[in-house]
Amino acid sequence: MAAYRIQQRLVEEKINNPCYPDFILGLSHHPCFTVGRMGEISDIKSWDFPVYFTDRGGKVTYHGPGQLVIYMIMNIKPLGVKGYLDFLEKNIVRLLTRLGVPDNAIATNLRGRGIWVNGKKVCSLGIGIRKWISYHGVSINLDKRVHEGFKVIVPCGLQSEEISSLQEVYRAFSPRFVFYKFKELFNVGS
Repeated sequence: MAAYRIQQRLVEEKINNPCYPDFILGLSHHPCFTVGRMGEISDIKSWDFPVYFTDRGGKVTYHGPGQLVIYMIMNIKPLGVKGYLDFLEKNIVRLLTRLGVPDNAIATNLRGRGIWVNGKKVCSLGIGIRKWISYHGVSINLDKRVHEGFKVIVPCGLQSEEISSLQEVYRAFSPRFVFYKFKELFNVGS
């Protein structure tokens, strides 16, 4: 919950001071399940990890080792909600191509919002917005450790077999390296 408190503090700062800078936060969570605004508790088949009810969009997902979570705190009013979701997906696609994933292997919105590589979902979106300031964001599955959590839930309303990782559909990357490459898209230093 520390990441949520940090996001809320930054959102409050941006609401109170429009000149406050945008932020990109990257982290890996301890294993947990989160239930978004459209989530159903019945989508959790085993309570192996803590469960957090959250104010992001989406359904039930897993966060944990082998995954990079990126939170963008920014004013999205010029983009609108749909435009912001498109912006996130477009930039994850840009990131994956910079990592060497072939263009023809990448798809968006095959069965709901997210990024798919070779027909498997590797990135999910779940955002929150308060007074046009975004929080929450995207999770990118980097290695096969994510299956530990996804196998006991109905992730994003999908079958767990539809969820994969970059390691399985392309190759493995460290969270730090992927976050660095993501920040490069926006000319943000370390």
